[in-house]
Amino acid sequence: MRTATWSRGHTTSTGRGAAFSTYVWDQAGYEVKWTNPNFVPSLWSDAHKMNLWDYTSGAQPGDMIVFDWKNDGELDHVGIVESINGNKITTIEGNSGDELKRNTYDMGDRRLIGVIKPPAQSIAV
Repeated sequence: MRTATWSRGHTTSTGRGAAFSTYVWDQAGYEVKWTNPNFVPSLWSDAHKMNLWDYTSGAQPGDMIVFDWKNDGELDHVGIVESINGNKITTIEGNSGDELKRNTYDMGDRRLIGVIKPPAQSIAV
């Protein structure tokens, strides 16, 4: 995947992680009408309204996973769950250290807030 395809026009302040994650879902055929596809708090709020959210313990490959890096209540990052292996979650993230990167976290990592499940069909807020 070429970074320029999904990040064109996005800066760190406009949410490249969110832009990447919503781009991946778009490419997978999930049609979700987000109120703001480039803003993590909007994705999480929309997921609650559409009943697409779950706890981190319910994570499955293909889910979006939401982060709060500082544990301050400000949701500030999102990636895609690639795999679950025991107590480890491996993700693909569009703005991890300013790179498209694979990362692995412990399931109990307090920075992991929850997941957004792909919809069964097209959905809007």
